[in-house]
Amino acid sequence: MISCATHAERESTAFCLRCERPLCAACSKTFAGKTYCETCAADLERKAEERYQGVGGPATGGLPVDLPVMTAPITPTAPLPYGRSLLFAILGGALGALLWFAVVAATDLKLGIVAIGVGILVGRGAVFGAGGRGGQGIALLSVVVAIVAMGAGEYLMINHAVLKYMGEHQIAPPASGFIGLNLFAKVYGADFGFMDLVFYGIGAHQAWRPPAAAPE
Repeated sequence: MISCATHAERESTAFCLRCERPLCAACSKTFAGKTYCETCAADLERKAEERYQGVGGPATGGLPVDLPVMTAPITPTAPLPYGRSLLFAILGGALGALLWFAVVAATDLKLGIVAIGVGILVGRGAVFGAGGRGGQGIALLSVVVAIVAMGAGEYLMINHAVLKYMGEHQIAPPASGFIGLNLFAKVYGADFGFMDLVFYGIGAHQAWRPPAAAPE
């Protein structure tokens, strides 16, 4: 749950299109058909009135009903929150990688199809972090995070298998409990097959779909 920026005890129902603050129903204000916080809405109304007066409107308090700006409304577009989108995409990828590893550790079977779930979690996390928005940039970000997350899941699985092998053959494991990247790459490369590539491709596609379909 994302709390309202002003009322922490209330759940947010929207985001200000201008400053991106989470808003509850009481804090949401509408201007030119868009949702803003009180501060941004008041600023936009002031600028609209100044523009109206600048084209010959009367210098009176408040805007007339037939304000010309309504025929060409001010519709500022807030920049996409790439940072927050990346954060939630990473959280989704981390959760997916851990779940994939848990399935493999419990079954001793490398179920590549679970990689698709990693992509789904990353894609939906990216859209959630962007406040329901998306676009090509968010979609590309999501795909990159999904591929890295799937690689992280593979590392955890191979690390688990190698440590298990070392224990069975009385070989001293690394002091950190994690194998080096050189050993990981060697084992990973020897085990990587066509179906792994297929599952990676599907997982990346699943990461791409939610943000690509979401409105910018």
